[in-house]
Amino acid sequence: PAVVLFITQYGGFFLPNTSAPPETAPRLRVLTHNLASQRADPDRVIALIGGADADIIALQELLTPTADVLRAALTAEYPYQALHPNDAYARGVGIFSRFPISEDTYLDEILLGGQVTRIAFAEGMITVVNVHPVPPQWWGGFNTARRSAEIAIALAAADSARDPLLLVGDFNTTDQTEDYARITRVYGDAFRSSGGGLGPTFPNMGGWSSELGFVPPVLRIDYVFYDAAWSAVEASVINDSGGSDHYPLVAELALIAAR
Repeated sequence: PAVVLFITQYGGFFLPNTSAPPETAPRLRVLTHNLASQRADPDRVIALIGGADADIIALQELLTPTADVLRAALTAEYPYQALHPNDAYARGVGIFSRFPISEDTYLDEILLGGQVTRIAFAEGMITVVNVHPVPPQWWGGFNTARRSAEIAIALAAADSARDPLLLVGDFNTTDQTEDYARITRVYGDAFRSSGGGLGPTFPNMGGWSSELGFVPPVLRIDYVFYDAAWSAVEASVINDSGGSDHYPLVAELALIAAR
């Protein structure tokens, strides 16, 4: 019965993506990665970014020392940068881009950071919202109210965009929650649409203890969401965490329409 239940509920996640956007549609590769503040190894992060060959890199938990190292190493490949490093635990965010950034607004209503960035792409503009809502509160009972409020702020920022939109980051929510359902009532989930398997991104137990490095991640909480202007082509979780407790997610999307 357990096997039947698993196949019934999750079997479709292992089927190949059969949607095919027009070959002429411009393609964009996006990577999102929570650097886990003090834990990430900048040299490993640089290597995994190079291997991902993404056009836009969205980072969370970006510290000033890490930002300085990444800026120096990535400027040639990603000359356009909108970085908001913060040395208070877990609050920095930033975007590296191969395409010009024309606007960037920090979302200080989100405790762990967020930003709305407009980027020139395919003879037009796109908007990328990079956010890190807080995790559920565990003390005094399980409580998701603050996370839900911050996801509402992220959705409001996304809904006000006038360009084709991507909403990315560490959302600290699984796809079994009402918060996820609120997002996907409006936006597509790139991994669910075009990835294979369950796609867990958290936790990398080896980022906390070398003795636990054999334990696989179990939760999918890092996402690339997209509006109707895009079609998801493929998505995958990179199996090198860069020393973080999160694994990076990379997605390729095709721009199929104006918003």
